[in-house]
Amino acid sequence: MKSMFVITALMTAMTFSIPAWSAEASASVKTLDVDARRHCVDLSTSSVGQATMPIATGWYRVTVRSNAFYHLNNLPIKKLSIYVTTDNQPRGWFWVVEENIPTFINVSGIGVDALRVHAYFTDILCYDNTGSARLVFRRLGP
Repeated sequence: MKSMFVITALMTAMTFSIPAWSAEASASVKTLDVDARRHCVDLSTSSVGQATMPIATGWYRVTVRSNAFYHLNNLPIKKLSIYVTTDNQPRGWFWVVEENIPTFINVSGIGVDALRVHAYFTDILCYDNTGSARLVFRRLGP
């Protein structure tokens, strides 16, 4: 029962920290395509590939649609990682974005290369991955 209270309290706190939608802010949408083979952190070879794009400061709702697969179309990949430097936010920097579950991030613009988002898949062997994912960044406000 105690853990349910903690989870409810955390969800309530998160809800209040996300800015409300505005008509002007909702018009600002950016997409980033991430290739499952080329934009992948390969844990067996330590090679790193990533998709990147510039991003302005502000709050974003991030979603993903994926048609990517591990192991030659055998295992669907429905999530990937993103990175944005946010030196003033200890809970920021790395996020896992999962299909059908929006992720909310605040791009502060503070830190090295802080106005650029990086996205990538992670796998033991990236060479047999297929497909891609499209990340959608919908700006919510300043």
